[in-house]
Amino acid sequence: MKLPSILYGLFCLVACLPALAPGAAGGPWWLDLASHFQLPGCILLLLLGLGTMLGKRLLLGGLLMVCGTTCGYRLLPPFLGPALAGPSAVAQVVANQLKISVVNVQYDNPDRASVLADIRKANPDVLVVVELTPEWSEALLPLKELQLPYFVEEAKAGPFGIGLYAKVPIRKAEVLETLGTAGTPAIRGVLETQHGEVGILGVHLPPPISREGTLRRDAGLAAIATAIAELPHRRIVAGDFNATPWSRGFARMLEQATLLDAGPGHGVQGTWPARMPALFRVPIDHVLVSPGFGVSRYANSGSIGSDHLARHATLLMPDAH
Repeated sequence: MKLPSILYGLFCLVACLPALAPGAAGGPWWLDLASHFQLPGCILLLLLGLGTMLGKRLLLGGLLMVCGTTCGYRLLPPFLGPALAGPSAVAQVVANQLKISVVNVQYDNPDRASVLADIRKANPDVLVVVELTPEWSEALLPLKELQLPYFVEEAKAGPFGIGLYAKVPIRKAEVLETLGTAGTPAIRGVLETQHGEVGILGVHLPPPISREGTLRRDAGLAAIATAIAELPHRRIVAGDFNATPWSRGFARMLEQATLLDAGPGHGVQGTWPARMPALFRVPIDHVLVSPGFGVSRYANSGSIGSDHLARHATLLMPDAH
């Protein structure tokens, strides 16, 4: 076999990793990392498969097409899946809206003005800020004084500070120094909305860029069910999960915590890395809700100077009882 054929075969094997990764529970950490890239993987594999079949390598081309189709199948819920419907009455839809934003500000991002402008434009009722440093806490003072007067902060030097801000009082607010054995803090509380209590958990899990980081992230995902167990039955979990819907542990976490992803029906809408074209961004910032919530809007910000785009969602709250 000639060297170009061998190299092409190896390239095709690497291209297939996104298709193989989500089914490889317990596999190496780098295989799980590949699971993030379903959208570019789908497009690349289908193009490679078509080109390979046109080159009369039908078996290899067919395998590539199958892998590309597998990635495409996993993309059906974001693009074609039904959005969470929630309350059906028009009066409820108007009255029970709760707008929430998740903003990873990037701890060393100097563009304070863009972040503040985006939050003001989104005008959220609830805001989760990730990578909150003392400097960022100070930069958010205008919002805390005028727009979001109720807040809990765990500002830290580096990328693992976190803050929770709201237009309504936050009862039983507490900082969890670590979510399970993830080693990163979370903030838990109860929002006192005009339509009753809503439990909330803001999170930032470790990045899966090593075996240890992946294990810590997965431990954080597994700990979410316990962390929200005592919250009111209407619950929201939001933040930077450093996991896509195809990451190992994500679907299991949703099942164990009885949560639903607010994203299906609104496209993939990747949030990281913000400086890459949309095709190559992956959705790792999420808003998760308990059954009964609806979603009328689920969108990203424009550039805010961070390596993440902000996530903005408008939720339709179910009745309190």
